[in-house]
Amino acid sequence: MCAMQCGSHDDIASSKHTIYHKKTTTNHKSIERSYKLIYAPKVAVERVITMFDKLAESMAFRCAKKGIYEQELIAQYAYGYKLLLSTVTSASIVLLIGLIFASVAEAAVFMIAFAILRSVAGGFHAQTHKVCLIAFSSIFLVSTLFVNVLIPEYILSYFPLLAVVSCVIVFLKAPVAAQNKPIPTPKRNKLRRICIVISCINIFIALLVTIFTVGRFAVISSYFLGFFTASLSLFTTKKRG
Repeated sequence: MCAMQCGSHDDIASSKHTIYHKKTTTNHKSIERSYKLIYAPKVAVERVITMFDKLAESMAFRCAKKGIYEQELIAQYAYGYKLLLSTVTSASIVLLIGLIFASVAEAAVFMIAFAILRSVAGGFHAQTHKVCLIAFSSIFLVSTLFVNVLIPEYILSYFPLLAVVSCVIVFLKAPVAAQNKPIPTPKRNKLRRICIVISCINIFIALLVTIFTVGRFAVISSYFLGFFTASLSLFTTKKRG
């Protein structure tokens, strides 16, 4: 009788140990899956950036070898190719996000509005292409979610507000020169005037859209959010000229 009780106690203890082991294994697998989900995009981006760096260097070396430019300029052209590839990649990722959310037109309009102001006003430059890629894609993703959450009736009130805030930031900060590349005073004054004119036109468009209540709210919202994002990139940097 005692042997049977001992045996039953051992079976219960063994069963508890097995259950505990299964739960522990399951928890470890869940943590591992969560870890992969969190860090997989980061690893993927790092691999893409590394691949593009090698590709840019290869392109620069081949062009120099063919006599298109001097060997001493390889590093400069390699950097230019990296910027080009980074820009194309950022645009592709934004369009991919737009495709996932059925917002390709919104993605295109967002990038166009961003580029309009950015091309003349300058703005924040990330220290690495990876940070730039992740930041720009994340900003568009947040903007897309923001537009999809808002009710059309309330969206109209945001257009003039975004346009006015963007204009104020541009008036205070634009243009912003790239690091170690100051803008000559005559050119800086010209760029500043262009930035202010573009911003004022932006306010006029916002008022027209609000008054006449045109459709395609998501597309129009993406335009103003793209312009607003470009103006915020001015606000995150010290004015150089």
